[in-house]
Amino acid sequence: MLASKIVFALDSIAPASLAAEDDLFGFVIGDLNRDVETVGVAWIPSVKVLAEAVRQQVDFLIVHEPLFYEEQSFRFPGIEFFEKPSNYFRLKKIFERDMCVYIARSNYDECKGGTADLLADALRISVTEKFRAGRIGSIEDKPLSEIITNLQGNLTCENIKIVGDVESPRKYSRVGCYVGPGLAYRDIIEEFYLKGCQVLVSYGLSEENSVYASELGIVLVELERHSVEAPAMHSLAEKLESALKEVKVKFFEHESLVASF
Repeated sequence: MLASKIVFALDSIAPASLAAEDDLFGFVIGDLNRDVETVGVAWIPSVKVLAEAVRQQVDFLIVHEPLFYEEQSFRFPGIEFFEKPSNYFRLKKIFERDMCVYIARSNYDECKGGTADLLADALRISVTEKFRAGRIGSIEDKPLSEIITNLQGNLTCENIKIVGDVESPRKYSRVGCYVGPGLAYRDIIEEFYLKGCQVLVSYGLSEENSVYASELGIVLVELERHSVEAPAMHSLAEKLESALKEVKVKFFEHESLVASF
């Protein structure tokens, strides 16, 4: 199957019109006329994932996170962008297999059945409002502990952080979720609060915003980013496996490198 046909299938699932402004997504490396026998799907294009993709003879790799580290995110004075260690190692692996690479990012977060919908489903909320990367919905009155239990039952969530009293008998009926580091931005917390949201689930929690949310009266629940986005990419792999009968589809699990002590 030609790479162009896989791009067409991906664009049908997650249309470009859904992407955030200035987001880097879509077909970024490769030849659209390349013949593809094996498609790989992963959350982050780490050197380890790329090496495994080479070993398993992946021709077309789909990832969620950016392919290279941005210029402003780290400094090696006098070294060109693609000569900087991690960027160089990643590019080397891609060229080793001559892989095509497609980034399914904000367009996939926002599409039907994408990352935002997956998180809303994990919360078991009946969505009443959708907006960029966010969902708000109603649930039958539940205590916070039960909302957390639902998340743990539907996603592999470790190290959940909560700004709120899990032991409180208070029940909640309006819950929101945001894909991305929503808890890092006060204006996003305020937006959900003003929409009547009692509990907000996202990532990027800071101590300052914990205090602010506590004083505002909205419960914050922070998940590890990969615990939401990696399962969403697994779901994409399953969609492609059903749609693309002529190729093999392989999903590469994410292994967290963060340890607690």
